[in-house]
Parts: sequence; structure tokens; C-alpha cells
Amino acid sequence: MTAREEETLRAWVEAELGGSVGAIRKQDRWRDSWEVDLVRDEKLVPLFARGDRNEEFPPDPLEYEAAIIATLERQGIAVPKIYGICPEPHAIVMDRAPGRANLETAVDDAERVSVLEQLGEIIATMHGLDVGPFVEAGAHMPVTPAEVALPYFRSCERLYRKYKSGPEPRIEFFIRWVYRNVPEPPPRLSFLHADPGQFLFDAGRVTVMLDFELAALGDPMMDIAGLRQRSLAEPMGDIRPLLRRYVERTGRVLDRQRISYHSAQWLAASSVLMAGALRNPRPEASYAEYLSWYLGCMLSALQALAEFEGFDLPQSQPPIADRRPSRWAPALTCLADKFRPRDDGSGGYERIVGENLTKFVSSMDSSGRWAEAEYIEDVAGLTGTRPSGWLEADELLERFVLAAGPEHDRSLAEVFQRWLLRQAGLIEGIYTHPFGRMVPIDELLDL
Repeated sequence: MTAREEETLRAWVEAELGGSVGAIRKQDRWRDSWEVDLVRDEKLVPLFARGDRNEEFPPDPLEYEAAIIATLERQGIAVPKIYGICPEPHAIVMDRAPGRANLETAVDDAERVSVLEQLGEIIATMHGLDVGPFVEAGAHMPVTPAEVALPYFRSCERLYRKYKSGPEPRIEFFIRWVYRNVPEPPPRLSFLHADPGQFLFDAGRVTVMLDFELAALGDPMMDIAGLRQRSLAEPMGDIRPLLRRYVERTGRVLDRQRISYHSAQWLAASSVLMAGALRNPRPEASYAEYLSWYLGCMLSALQALAEFEGFDLPQSQPPIADRRPSRWAPALTCLADKFRPRDDGSGGYERIVGENLTKFVSSMDSSGRWAEAEYIEDVAGLTGTRPSGWLEADELLERFVLAAGPEHDRSLAEVFQRWLLRQAGLIEGIYTHPFGRMVPIDELLDL
């Protein structure tokens, strides 16, 4: 944290809330955020300043998230109290709620189940709220079936289209599939978290719901689909206690096909969003992490698509058949030395980003040629034309995708699945992500 940031944040908090700011601690993570200790009337008021992402996504500003959280608080939902927006650094200042985020740290299964059941009640309540106050807070009122079904996906697609600079056959395939299969709107629109499963808990109770920057109005099954994958990415264990309580509170039937569809589109949206960041990365980008999410989300999206369509895809990763480092591989050892832990313990996040990027480049140096050769063979087999390299393969495959009808969905999905599994093998052990894993829909809905 720069001295200027600390000075202006301290001054804003003291002017707006009174009292005296003691410690300000910047979190060591990709997004600017600060823990602020305010002392007022001889009592500690723990605050949290959630900084701007300084990106074009999400499309709505911090002020939108603050307005949504404030609206939820007025509706009785457990969310942080919002004190306002600090202009510099641009950040929402809110209560710092007690609790922790990882259900794997529950003291026993009884606590885990208790928290999940409360989550089911809270989500049911949110889905039943009048949407009018959220429209007043800035939420878009969807009109068309695509607007209802795809608030997150459409935002990701707009950014992808803005910066597309080369062939993206996998992304174009998902975009076409998602729009081709948009379901009819539900009987009643719901307020959606849209990035569900983010909360803190303590002593068996949910203390606060978090992160509403993507909040939208739409189909409640989208949140259920999001929870399905969140339960693996941020381990929650068996989430059927949550779903049982949700069904009890709402009386809704959990629609199997809608959940499969929303699982596919919600996960694919993240890959759509990541495509531009991977092709044109910013200097500070956590490139290997972005790639991990791109691959992992797309693998899971393909699994949900196959589930929706009624066919199976291979899940086992092919063995990497060729590991032959290039003559310049020793330079990567030199690069790795640049990211050794510092004696003073500083720069933790930047060091991890650098270490993982070096590991990724080393893996591609030794096996990337093999992976691309296998991909070229797949594209030749599907299209009947042999491309000369990976770029021509992407161009050829994108033209095929744009001309293909639904009868080609399965053959395209199989080619993409093999490509993704090979890429996942190349970054295995760099970042952990539930690659291609998803709770089977019949198991999930066996309440």
C-alpha cells in the first residue's frame, strides 16, 4: 500500500465515520483490499475496504455492488453494513464481519450441514424478494429470454467481442450452443447472487453473504447451477442439505435440464471472459492462473453440455507422450531463480505468480510441440483438411464451427475435450482446479 493510499483512506474513514484509524493492512492478493481498524468511542470498529478491480469487468462499477448490498441489508439478508465509497483509493468501505470462508474448516460434519442448511434458507429468501428495489438500485430488468437466462454470459461475451484478435473456435462453439439452447423464462424473475456460494461462517452460523458485484435478475436455477461447481472449487462437500432446505422453503422443483444448461453457460462464461486476457495479457496478469480457470471451467462446461445433450465424454487425461526440453531450457532455471522467496517475506503474491508462470513455460517448452501435433491431427480428422500449424488449425476449426449445425455438437465436443485434457496435463500441479469434475446431476438432485 502506498503512503498516499493509506493517507487518503485514513482521512476518508475518519471524516465520514468519526473516530481515529489505527492499523491499515493491505491484503496480499490480486485485488486491492484493506483491513481497517477504526477506534470510535473507545471501541474497535473493524472495517473492510474492497477496492476497485481496475478492469473493464464486471461491467458495473463498485457503486452498483454497494447499492445492491445496501438493498439486501434493508431486506434483512445477512450482508455487511455499507458505510460508503472512498474515492481514493476507490473502494467500498463496509463492516469487517467475523468468520471464515472455507467449509473444510468446519469443526465437524454437523457444523458443515448446519451452515449449508442456513445457506439454503438465505438463497431461498433472496430468490423470493421483490425485484423492484433491486431495479431501483441499478439492476437491469431483463426482457428477452436470452437476457433472463444469460446476465453473466452476455457481459462476458461483450468484452470478448470487443477485444477478439484471432480465431477462438472453442469460444465460438460455446457462444453458438448457449444461444441456440436458451430456455423459456421462468414464471417469476428472481434476484440472483450470480456468483453464488460466497459467505463467511462461525460457530455453525452463516455470519455474512459476500461479493455481489455480478448480482442480476433472472432464472433462479442459474444460482443452483453455480453452487454445483462452487462446491468443488471451494470445497463445501455434499450440498444436498442446502438444496433440500431450498426446496422446502421455496416449493420449487429443481429443474434438471435447466440446471444442466445453466451449469454449461455459467462455466463457459468464465472461459469466454478469460480468452482475451490470455491472448493479450497485461504485464501484471497471473497468466498461469487465468489459464487454469479457462481450461478447468471449459472442461466442466463441456461435461454439462454433454449432460444436457445426453452423451458421454472421455474424462481421463491422455499421457504426455513426449517430454523433450528445447536447447534453451536452462534459461528457465535462471528465470526461476528470480522468484525465490525473499528474506523479508515480502512480495508473496507476485512471487507465486512468477513461480507458476515459470513452471508453465517450462512444461510448454518440453511438451507443447507434442500437444499441438495431436491437436492438428484432430482438426485434420474432423475437417478433412490438414493444417500446417496450430494457428491454421484454429482458423480452420473456427470456420467449421461457424458453419456447423447441432448435428456436429458431439464431434466438436470430443475434439475440444481432447485438446483441453492435453492442456490440463501440461499445467497439472501448477494450480489446483476441479478439472472437468462435476457432481453428476442425478446424484445432485437425489434429495
